[in-house]
Amino acid sequence: GIRLRYPKMPLVHTGRGEWYPVELVFQGFGKMKDANSPEQVRAVLEYYNDVHAGTDSVGHIGELYQQAYGQLEKCGLTVKHVLDQYNLRIDHRPVEVVATVLPEPVLNFANNQKAPVRNGSWNLRNAKFAAPAELDSFAVANLTGDQRNMAFMDNFLRVAQSHGMNIPYGVNIAEVTSTANSIGSISDVSGTIST
Repeated sequence: GIRLRYPKMPLVHTGRGEWYPVELVFQGFGKMKDANSPEQVRAVLEYYNDVHAGTDSVGHIGELYQQAYGQLEKCGLTVKHVLDQYNLRIDHRPVEVVATVLPEPVLNFANNQKAPVRNGSWNLRNAKFAAPAELDSFAVANLTGDQRNMAFMDNFLRVAQSHGMNIPYGVNIAEVTSTANSIGSISDVSGTIST
């Protein structure tokens, strides 16, 4: 029963089978209302109390399996019937593999500058990419009216340029952002490439 203002705009697929009109989707910048409410947190913590904590949780999984198995038997099915639906098979032999410790990957930046790995990540601050992309043109469609989207784009362009990416020179995000009220006039931005 929702009347769309922009029915010809693309749909967004969530990955769980749902499709939403893009005008109904927004970027969450903070905690959603009532997300992780005290009641939700308490319910999760209570579930993992002494009964379901530590090694007892393994026993609980066994109990859940037995309950599910019992329900299948009531329907005249077995676990094999369910697995066959997904072309899965159970093999009770453990899998043996030879483990190898891989060498630490090396990330090369411009001027053959190497980035050291620290705690599993690279520090990209002030690093110029060896082969940076060129962002010759782009468009921004802000359907929310939230000004933080423009701050995000300003920051994105600043960081992209600091890594050596070529972006149009002197872009004013406020001028190139089409809002929900002006969606019919979205145009891309192109211009002199900064060096």
